[in-house]
Amino acid sequence: MTMGLGDRRVKTDEKRIMVVEDNRLAATFLGDILEQAGYHVSKAASGLEALRLAQQGHIDLVLLDIMMPDMNGYEVVRQLRNDTRTNNTPIILLSSHQGTAEKVKGFELGADDYVTKPFVPAELLARVMAHLRRSRLTLSSSPLTGLPGNASIEDELMERVSSDQLFTVLYVDIDNFKAFNDTYGFLQGDQMIRLLAETLQKVTSQYGNKGDLVGHIGGDDFVVVTTPEHADAVCQNAIAHFSAVSRQLYEAGCEDLLPVTLSIAAVSNEYRDFADHWEIGAEAATLKQQAKCVHGNAYVKSEPMLEHEHRGEKHILVVDDDRLVSALLQANFEQRGYNIVLVSSVLAAVHSMRIQKPDLIILDVVLPGTSGFAFCRRLKATQGTERIPVLMISSEDVSEKALEAGANAFLTKPFDIVQMQALVLQLLSLDHLE
Repeated sequence: MTMGLGDRRVKTDEKRIMVVEDNRLAATFLGDILEQAGYHVSKAASGLEALRLAQQGHIDLVLLDIMMPDMNGYEVVRQLRNDTRTNNTPIILLSSHQGTAEKVKGFELGADDYVTKPFVPAELLARVMAHLRRSRLTLSSSPLTGLPGNASIEDELMERVSSDQLFTVLYVDIDNFKAFNDTYGFLQGDQMIRLLAETLQKVTSQYGNKGDLVGHIGGDDFVVVTTPEHADAVCQNAIAHFSAVSRQLYEAGCEDLLPVTLSIAAVSNEYRDFADHWEIGAEAATLKQQAKCVHGNAYVKSEPMLEHEHRGEKHILVVDDDRLVSALLQANFEQRGYNIVLVSSVLAAVHSMRIQKPDLIILDVVLPGTSGFAFCRRLKATQGTERIPVLMISSEDVSEKALEAGANAFLTKPFDIVQMQALVLQLLSLDHLE
């Protein structure tokens, strides 16, 4: 069950609440309210039983009556706060006393809230939800940068998706970070991450909107949630500023040996709708792979699909035994509406072509058993396949040999994915079918 407060959502079916109340009627009433709202409820009739239950399993929140026979609520709060398993668990005290002294004592011991009996169920549920949300966001915040973590990012994305407003989500990643971290140590690595956090906060505040989110996914991965009209300025200035300040963490004279750079994927709902944050993440992964293929700083953003790019019936056969390259091509071109088949050998390619004739073949030069050159010559010499465009790829510049073998185009690995897209579009526009 999912309950909403405004546009924010709390998954109540994942939350466990312990009700500590010696009055059976009151405990049943509280349990019914919480269970109807979708929470898992455990009950303790005494302070000692509450402490035992807290040690046995995870509790997300405690509703605790102050007046109990064996151990009062204040002592339970003190012991829960002294236990590392529950020292951050939200505690709401329940009491029929309205005096200030009782409330102050509870807060001093570590209680998070105080509700006076009799209470209004709707108000109690609102307080429970607020404390669960605050606890979730606090626990997810990055201890290194202090920025909002995954829970806050997820909430922000879901709120943007459910609204009718345009948004752009920037996924920011540091290139060559591992090499820097291995060379200079984790303390300098942490400083580099904090430097990027400060950079993103500064440029987003300066060039974005009031209320834009800067979040830290973890490691060297960050997210900025802004709007399309500000995305370019945020990205360009983040790259420029980080390029300048990151140099101060290198030893003198070593700044250009293996400089850290930024890869930024910008996902926007300008050109398509997203159902949830998972779809945003999937498109960001594709765009970030494109950015990673570019040497140095790179900023790749969602683009509108042109009318002639809606090619759900176009079939591309990728013949390459490099799984990373194949996965990159598949993710990129499937997202643009093409049908992709991946094979790792000429034999598998021949078998695939018997099942379905491709509209384009992306062919690696080096393949197990034979060369891409030989297969390309065979394709161009065979009736029925001679008109299929062939784009050959290789880690070595053998463009002349590729063209001599009959290839229509050639790219050297690692290739620029944007150039690859344009080349594929150009080759598919050829009138190669009889």
